[in-house]
Amino acid sequence: MSIYEEKKKCCELLYPANDATNEATNEATNELSEDEETVTESARNGHLECLKQLVPSKFDSNFQDSNTFSVLQYASACGYVDCLKYLLSCGANVNLLDKKKRSALHDAVYYGRSDCVVELMKNGADWSLVNNRGYTPRNIAVWEDYDQSLTILQGRDKCKAYFEQLEWKGVLLSDVEDQLKEIRVDHKETVENLKDEVVKCKEEIETNRKVMEEMQKKLDTALELLRL
Repeated sequence: MSIYEEKKKCCELLYPANDATNEATNEATNELSEDEETVTESARNGHLECLKQLVPSKFDSNFQDSNTFSVLQYASACGYVDCLKYLLSCGANVNLLDKKKRSALHDAVYYGRSDCVVELMKNGADWSLVNNRGYTPRNIAVWEDYDQSLTILQGRDKCKAYFEQLEWKGVLLSDVEDQLKEIRVDHKETVENLKDEVVKCKEEIETNRKVMEEMQKKLDTALELLRL
């Protein structure tokens, strides 16, 4: 058995085939009340209007069935972006985990629901969450060869790195701005000091002018006396 086949088998154990999933879901819904079954079936089958009548008036947007599978996971796994968007708008926790530590992003990636992957990522889904078998959504995208989902996840990585770089540049810019402020303050103080010096110089010049005038008067008086 190749490494890929071994990984594939692990994923199949983690995510049973659709028929098995349906059977497990049916067993779970047998334990639910009529309204509870309706809200999960609405998310699972894309019945948005029905979902709106139940969430959030009767059920929290983070409602989970007896298997702890959330309505957001149902919408994500089955590819109903409109239901997913509505649940998120009602405050659904995008990173809510079921008892197997799977998130809505795990399910969207596994079932190849790229539109749901995009919407979840836009709303802060954590693609590094590890389920109880040690797999992240990225692992599943690689093993299942879901090129589109993997491209989205890799794109998110690039965006994160880019924004981190921008944040780092922002810190540098902030430092430069602080330095400029200090320079402005120092410059302002220098200008004020120069103004004071100029005022002092003017005062000294005026004082010296008066002294010179007095000396000139005395000199003129002395010359007059000499002529006599």
